Amino acid sequence: MICFSEFENEELLKFCNDKHIFCKSCMNLYVNTQYNKYDHHYSHTLLDIYCPYCKNIIKKEGAMKIINGKKEGLFTSYHINFQLNEKYFYKNNNVEGLYEKYYNNGILQIECYYINNQRNGFYIEYYKNGVMKSKCNYINSKKNGLYIEYYESGKMKLRNNYINGLLNGYEEEYYENGVLKSESYYLNNENIFLKKYDEKGNNIYTKKYIINYFLDKMYSIF
Repeated sequence: MICFSEFENEELLKFCNDKHIFCKSCMNLYVNTQYNKYDHHYSHTLLDIYCPYCKNIIKKEGAMKIINGKKEGLFTSYHINFQLNEKYFYKNNNVEGLYEKYYNNGILQIECYYINNQRNGFYIEYYKNGVMKSKCNYINSKKNGLYIEYYESGKMKLRNNYINGLLNGYEEEYYENGVLKSESYYLNNENIFLKKYDEKGNNIYTKKYIINYFLDKMYSIF
């Protein structure tokens, strides 16, 4: 069965294994209507989505439960094309353990770790083609330690360091051809030194700073 709607020239998406097909707008409208029937505060389990024609289950929205008013167990959500969107666990109403987020093409977008509803441990982000975009570490939802960012080609773009969510120490930024683009030094998010280069490695800009802690102002030396 094919969707015949007023939304012309829209991409048609397969809805279930029995070849029932909808356009994106109709599918979105149907799914949202089903979700609106579900009360997230009082239901014991999350909603299953069925094909409106054959009643086959398309996606189970999760196994999370509300126990004594607190969220418990696995939670999953899906994109409009029914590819997995998010997957994580609740324990005593807090997000705990591995968190995963996906693009609508099925490629992993973000993976990180939660303790007591806060990011703790590794955090990795990917481009839509699966290449790593960035990686860092968190302590109580603040960046701590080495942060590295990559181009979509996989080559390093940026490298710096964080302490309690603030930039501290040396930072390097690179052109995609591997040549150093800039180097700088930070103290509690304040830039102390900055040097820029062109794509051939020639120095094109240099600036140094002195921090006057008594006046709490920043002065430049050119």
